Amino acid sequence: MFNVIHRIDPNADTVIILKSPLTSFAVWSPAGVKRDAETLEPVLEPVNAHPVDVWGTDVEEPSFEEAIIDGPAVGGATDTESFGQAAPIAEAIIETNPSEGSTNEKEIYYYVSSRHLRLASPKFESMLSSEKWTEGVPDENDGLYHISAEDWDTEALLLLLNVLHLRNRQVPRSVSLEMLAKIAVLIDYYECAEAVELCSEAWVKHLRATSPIPSEFCRDLVLWMCIAWVLRLPHEFTQTTAVAIRRADEEFPTLGLPITGCVDRIDQARMQAIGTVISKLQDLLNEYRNPLYQCAKGSSSFECGSILYGALTKGMELAGLLEPYPVAPFPGLGVWELYEKVKCLRSPSWCSMVEYYRSTSRHPCSLSDRVVEIADTAIRFADGLDLKDFKRT
Repeated sequence: MFNVIHRIDPNADTVIILKSPLTSFAVWSPAGVKRDAETLEPVLEPVNAHPVDVWGTDVEEPSFEEAIIDGPAVGGATDTESFGQAAPIAEAIIETNPSEGSTNEKEIYYYVSSRHLRLASPKFESMLSSEKWTEGVPDENDGLYHISAEDWDTEALLLLLNVLHLRNRQVPRSVSLEMLAKIAVLIDYYECAEAVELCSEAWVKHLRATSPIPSEFCRDLVLWMCIAWVLRLPHEFTQTTAVAIRRADEEFPTLGLPITGCVDRIDQARMQAIGTVISKLQDLLNEYRNPLYQCAKGSSSFECGSILYGALTKGMELAGLLEPYPVAPFPGLGVWELYEKVKCLRSPSWCSMVEYYRSTSRHPCSLSDRVVEIADTAIRFADGLDLKDFKRT
């Protein structure tokens, strides 16, 4: 297996070694996708946990062969234009003769500057400034700081490091929604949103026009929410959470993305909206069923209560909202779906006898007026969340 080397800083004093590069990202399974509260993250290891030599037992310098890459620097980029003037693509070298100590597992090497990393990221600062971790101790064989990482996307990491090292000509002006979500995962882990802000603003502006936030519960909605959460985008966060609360029909899936800090609130808002509607429908049933029910129009109370009770019972039965009543977390039931079901409950029409004139007239009570008012409650409880309500550490 060939190893790829990216020399981001020609005078590098640090090498980031990406093992087991990402092969799948934010896997979407609409039928029962499960929440993953644990995002895959590189692990810092104490100095004594493993030998410091991450290059293998044979420390002789392997032979290298340069590979000229022709095409965009980042596969997820949607625009070959960079922030600077046109320039050659970042140099990559493929290790054609691995040392004896290397494994068959593909590894990506990024040669970088510890100074740039420390300035941009508190996470890197912590790694490189403490001898408690292997990252904070120069390797005895090559004198470089070695930082291990796993399960990151190779292109997203390269793009992020180019930004942190001010290599603007290697940074595209636009990226795909998928790529920006991958970068957002890295930004969240390495805590470097400020260092990437100018680029991320341009990327988000492009995506607003080319990949707008969807109005349905889907994978792209979750990707947008991750971007809005990590990059602190108030409008996009409120919009994505509103769609999620109204359209999700299950507990909200994180897809392994760093959005666990807000999904509980999304689930709570969804369940509160649905639970309130179900509760109000039950209250209305009990109101009509009560032997002491009094017609709001002041006449024919027995007939009015009996007819409306029967109509509401049949309507809720047809909508799947009667016994057994739906209970939290309301699997398979979304706020918007419930709203449409309740709005469509039929209202009966009947006539009341007017004794004085010995004639009939249409009874004025309407089931529709009552249930539409209840349905509107669901939407009122399903507004998007406010980013300011979440404290970030």
